[in-house]
Amino acid sequence: MPISFKVSQKLTPSMIIANDSNHSNCSTFGVEQTSQPKRLLDFARRSKSKKSSRKVRFNESRNKSYDNKTTVADETNRTWYARQDYEKFRNHNTAVVEKAWEFECQEEDCGRTCVFTQLLVDLYHAARAVNYQLSDASILLEKTPKNRQRIKELKKLYNKKGSSKDGWMDLIGLECHFLLSVKEDARRQRMAVQDNVQDVQDEYKKGLWNESEMYFEMRESCLNHSQAMGLFGQLLAMAQQQD
Repeated sequence: MPISFKVSQKLTPSMIIANDSNHSNCSTFGVEQTSQPKRLLDFARRSKSKKSSRKVRFNESRNKSYDNKTTVADETNRTWYARQDYEKFRNHNTAVVEKAWEFECQEEDCGRTCVFTQLLVDLYHAARAVNYQLSDASILLEKTPKNRQRIKELKKLYNKKGSSKDGWMDLIGLECHFLLSVKEDARRQRMAVQDNVQDVQDEYKKGLWNESEMYFEMRESCLNHSQAMGLFGQLLAMAQQQD
């Protein structure tokens, strides 16, 4: 039975609550480290929200098949996950997230803000606020005492009984599914990365860049959208470390 819930997160105007995807993408971009923070270039013209109508097609006639002569079917069944296994994983993850939502609603019904939710949202905003090239999130703790305190409080909550008998540890890896505003923002950032790559490739085809300039432009224009989630993941990992 679907659980009715309220979200107590502080949303920025650019964040919309949605839950329309169970997919995630991971993009890795090489960055040049410098002794001083390097300001990102202004790519506002690429960052405008736009609905993509691009499609991908594959030439099925060029597919090739190879017979597996070393593994028998019985071994495959024992060593590979089946459709039923993935269905169990999805059901388990959904149950964990819904239980966390239920706990959050109980907190709100008692007139309290869910501290766990607020800490996660604050850390994500701290990561999104970085507008320069940064590969080590621990620098955010050194520069901002509030972030250090948030990590300490979050570490306690991860090991304290809360949403389940194991506390919030069940949500490790599922935070973005629990925080719908963060999930939607991450989805929009992935779309922006795809649009940026396409734009830079189109400009390269028009002769506006040589190959090395194209790669540099691609890294710089995508960094503004891809960096925040990586920094957020590092901050969560610090909070989840066992003492």
